[in-house]
Amino acid sequence: MMIPSAALLSFVILLSFVIPSAAQSMDISHYIESVQVVLYDDIDTGTATIVHMTSNIDDTIISNTLERDLWDHPRVLGVLFTNANGCVPGVVDEACLIVNVARIPEETDIGMVQNGTRLVGDQFISRLNSALGLTADFHSVFVHFNDEQHTALSVPGKAMTYNTVSVVYTIQNDTTLSLYEKFLNTVFPQDIAQGGGFVDAAKILATDENSFLLFVMDVESAGSITQLRVTKSYVDTLTDDIDPLERLGVDTIHRSSYFDDGFYPLSSLVRVAISSSSAPSISDVITTLPGMDGRPDDVTDRGWFFDPDSGSLIRGTFLLGELDSVSVGETRITLDMSPSNTTKPVPDDMTQTDDTTSDAAPMEPTPYDVTDSLVVVIIVVIAGGAAAAFYLKGYRR
Repeated sequence: MMIPSAALLSFVILLSFVIPSAAQSMDISHYIESVQVVLYDDIDTGTATIVHMTSNIDDTIISNTLERDLWDHPRVLGVLFTNANGCVPGVVDEACLIVNVARIPEETDIGMVQNGTRLVGDQFISRLNSALGLTADFHSVFVHFNDEQHTALSVPGKAMTYNTVSVVYTIQNDTTLSLYEKFLNTVFPQDIAQGGGFVDAAKILATDENSFLLFVMDVESAGSITQLRVTKSYVDTLTDDIDPLERLGVDTIHRSSYFDDGFYPLSSLVRVAISSSSAPSISDVITTLPGMDGRPDDVTDRGWFFDPDSGSLIRGTFLLGELDSVSVGETRITLDMSPSNTTKPVPDDMTQTDDTTSDAAPMEPTPYDVTDSLVVVIIVVIAGGAAAAFYLKGYRR
């Protein structure tokens, strides 16, 4: 649990602001739990998400052999399960289990693509059903026919290119809470599944009628990353006073007891992303971590840091420090809603970095609303996974 993997390295690099004394006294975990709240001012929508993520197969109870076989297969890019409405076009009132597959030059027409990629998916579907406790049946093949979304969203790896094909299997839908509890105990060991804290908050979030579950195994060349996410979509008008924890519907969130054996300041995070064409700025928070360029001097301290703290996309992370919980009020953010004269551009490298956990028509907020937002792309990249890869426009035959 305490030895960082290659897949976690980028997370440590991005948070390289740790001072030497702090770096020597803190522990690093492959498993990360986070709150991620996205506020999208221009269309008055948002999402609140709890994410469980690990880059170590030993942190899951999924068969190591299955994970390695998926990772070793030259065409498999990842596996996804979601109960989000309309997970791909043509699916109604069902949940989707998706095997994402790369195209090959030998498949020169759509029929060959359909047949070839289905053969790949069918190689794994019975094992995936068994491992995840599902009975999903084949539904369709969904072809991503160009690079438009891949380029626009700067998604890492091969996901979302024209070479990506989703082999879709479906099962009868269920409530988000039931599916969350099922996947939590199927994917993670008991010390995570019964660790309380962020798990308890996710269960509350999962009771919302606008919530959905997303499970992702990203098995591209960088290594396997497993995520379990519960997201609530909502309609919300951005005001100058916000508190991310209020969007979760909890008063206090606690660090999981999984981390009781050490000090893991980078493993339990509260994150916020605010997108607004009016380019607001952060005017006040309860506690700001001292530092430069949006990076705190010491990640063992407690409070907010922002990078950037003004402009069309504001991103912030709250670190719990040495305490095991944080409550509404402590995470409150006050915005200056007047247009910013010092708008900071989003660093180019931020759309290429994996470090901590994503999410298209403004009717009832759906995964399409979430995916097409730059804000959520940033959140996806931060999460170190390619969850959005399965929610882009394409066509199904």
